[in-house]
Amino acid sequence: MSDFPLFVLAMPAVAVALLLFWTTVGKRMMRATDRRYADYQVGVVAQRMGLQIVEGVPSLNLIQAQTTHNMAAGRATGGRVARFLGDREKETRIRLEGAPYGRPTRLVFSSYTKYQDRVAVGIVTTAFEFRLSLQIPIAVPAFEIVLRKAGAYGVKARSGWDLPRQSFGDPDLDAHLALTCWDPRLGHHLAPVVGALASHKYVHIQGQGRVISSMAEENAVMYAAFDLEQTQLVLEHIANALAGPAPR
Repeated sequence: MSDFPLFVLAMPAVAVALLLFWTTVGKRMMRATDRRYADYQVGVVAQRMGLQIVEGVPSLNLIQAQTTHNMAAGRATGGRVARFLGDREKETRIRLEGAPYGRPTRLVFSSYTKYQDRVAVGIVTTAFEFRLSLQIPIAVPAFEIVLRKAGAYGVKARSGWDLPRQSFGDPDLDAHLALTCWDPRLGHHLAPVVGALASHKYVHIQGQGRVISSMAEENAVMYAAFDLEQTQLVLEHIANALAGPAPR
């Protein structure tokens, strides 16, 4: 026993101490971020966007909503055996709705995580959505707009659809934004209204059927949230360009 390495015995205690340290530091940093970016709390954002909170906590800060979810404790779930094994789940949801410019508008943040501990393996199930969407009265052909290059922090949307590349008919826009769709005429209709997207840190716009949306992946929620109100206006302008002005 005297030959047993002491550092091996100390490792569990060190791991626990490090976990407590980073948890404390992380919570302190999140509180500081909340104070610095108080304008991005759900209740404040809803008011600026002209939307109503249908689901969610008004004080939750959008720019760190996913971080808040990740640090939240899970709830015991499943039957008696599952609870004994330590199965747990957690979910964070925000839903804002309204029609501030005459079109049904919805903002959704939804993050779900389920943990299942089994012999020699842990199973993690996740589901995520961050989407601002407008409904329009006519169906439009599928199109997608993303940044041509990654933003300042190296975050770039992945195209969700396999559509051919088209031009906006504007070399400056084409240098910053990538448009994909089947109809080569679409770019000329969108060029006058999408210029603001070129300065955004993250862009992922999709249109199909009667819905035009802006979405973000988990690692891009913060960047999308910073430009959320301007993105809302761009979506409205896109809707005007494709479907005409909304009835007021």
